[in-house]
Amino acid sequence: MFKLNFLRQCVQNVGKQSNVFKLNPVYLSTSAAKYDYDKDIAGKSFSTDGKKFFVDVKENLDGERYLKLSELSRGRRFTTRIDSVAVEELMKRLEKEKNFELDGAKGKKYIVSRLSNNFGGYVEIKEQNPGPEGRYFSFKISQEDLTTFLDTYESLKSNLQKNTPA
Repeated sequence: MFKLNFLRQCVQNVGKQSNVFKLNPVYLSTSAAKYDYDKDIAGKSFSTDGKKFFVDVKENLDGERYLKLSELSRGRRFTTRIDSVAVEELMKRLEKEKNFELDGAKGKKYIVSRLSNNFGGYVEIKEQNPGPEGRYFSFKISQEDLTTFLDTYESLKSNLQKNTPA
């Protein structure tokens, strides 16, 4: 918020000094409606060991809902999006299986690995996108926090399905 106010103030000062450059502050809006971002349906967050986790249900412009997982750690955000086609099976298998791969919609692949480092065990969920680059996005959560994560998912699960009128 501070950066946005600072930017508006700078633009207003420049506009006062010059007749050539004037920008209406309305164009500095960051609203989702203006930029057609995905719609927020529901979301929850929880914090552990210096990290903050966000579990959100979103709806894209095509009306498809998905689960957005974000990890905020040391000022960096890591995000993975799991489409509604794969999310339920992924969550069921997450409790029981050690490592697995799962196919999602539109050629996406989800890779779940249980790993460990000096700090202990953790679960990594990778979203691999189709294409020659095969870009991937990952989300890591410690083994101890996995139960809290799964409970958070369970509380949001009903929001993944669209309500159809009877």
